[in-house]
Amino acid sequence: MIMQIIQPNLMRDAYDTTGVPKPPPPKPR
Repeated sequence: MIMQIIQPNLMRDAYDTTGVPKPPPPKPR
């Protein structure tokens, strides 16, 4: 889960794979 903060693209791929609508790109902390 921490990876999604470092690689937002990977998180978007995960959402796409599950068929969930892609959320807006997370703001860098």
